[in-house]
Amino acid sequence: ASKTFSVPVEQLFAAFVDHDERERWLEGVELRNRTNQLHKSARFDVLPGETRLAVTFVAKGPQKAAAQLQQDRLGSAEEVAHWKALWKEQLAHLATFLGEEPSRL
Repeated sequence: ASKTFSVPVEQLFAAFVDHDERERWLEGVELRNRTNQLHKSARFDVLPGETRLAVTFVAKGPQKAAAQLQQDRLGSAEEVAHWKALWKEQLAHLATFLGEEPSRL
C-alpha cells in the first residue's frame, strides 16, 4: 500500500515512528519499532504475530511526501488481502490525522 500526503517528509516519518503520534491515528494494530533511518525508512514488528512492516518515506517536495508500506511474512492470499485492505483504511485515518480533507482520500 502507498499514499502521498500533503505534509513534509519529517512530519510523515514522525507519524509512524513516534509512538504517541502513531497511537493517535493507527487503530486496531500494534507496531513495535525495530529500526529506522531518519526520514527514509522504518521497520516494525506487527503485534501479535510474526509479520513485519517496512515503511519507506519519499519526499516529493517541501510539503509533499509519500509512505510506501510492505508487510512481510504473510502466510496466505487471504492474509495478504486482509492486510492490504486494513492498511488502505489506516492510511485514510492517517490522512485525516494529518489534516487532509476526506475528499482527497
